[in-house]
Amino acid sequence: MAVQASGRAATVRAHRRRRVRRLTRRDRVILALMIGIPILLDLAMIWGPAIATIFLSFTNSSGAAPVKYVGTKNYHFMTHIDPQFWPAVRHNIIWLLVFLLVATPFGCCSRW
Repeated sequence: MAVQASGRAATVRAHRRRRVRRLTRRDRVILALMIGIPILLDLAMIWGPAIATIFLSFTNSSGAAPVKYVGTKNYHFMTHIDPQFWPAVRHNIIWLLVFLLVATPFGCCSRW
């Protein structure tokens, strides 16, 4: 009798494990909306402008004028001719170091 009861219990447990909960159609639609809308907003507001900025950095676009491809001339001008470029890079590195070495540790320790 004990063998039969334990065999039935094992069968019931195996049956319970095999049961898969399926999402209803409504659940799938809500899940798609909750994932899809933020992804579309992210693409439109972050990745679109970022990629457009990279593309425009290789042109001589000044706004309304037609866009003309100039290659890396803008980067050559920045690094070799523009006197404000290297001080700006230095200031950005200083801010990055201050942020990483000062602000972040204080932010992490504030919960103690």
